[in-house]
Amino acid sequence: MGLDPAVRARLQLCYLESLPGRLERMVALRDPVATGEGAAYAEARAVGHQFSGMGGSFGYPELSERGRAVEIATDEQLVLTFDALIAAVQAAIEQAGLVPAQADETA
Repeated sequence: MGLDPAVRARLQLCYLESLPGRLERMVALRDPVATGEGAAYAEARAVGHQFSGMGGSFGYPELSERGRAVEIATDEQLVLTFDALIAAVQAAIEQAGLVPAQADETA
């Protein structure tokens, strides 16, 4: 027996609404990850683990895939995989219409 569609839709909406705050924290964590702070590595991998476990459950398999990549990345791969997860979260937020796409500030 599956989950009631109305309940599933509400859970998905709650998940989507959590993404902007999670993205903000990820962006703040990105520089410490890039500079090799050990605690930031552990936190980035924990973030990856969260996305790995939840993204697909809420209809966002790319977030699960990107999260898993962060979770298992070597230290050398961590910045690239974390950047890819940040980009995927930003895209999911924009696709859901929660915030407008960011304008290119270099224009």
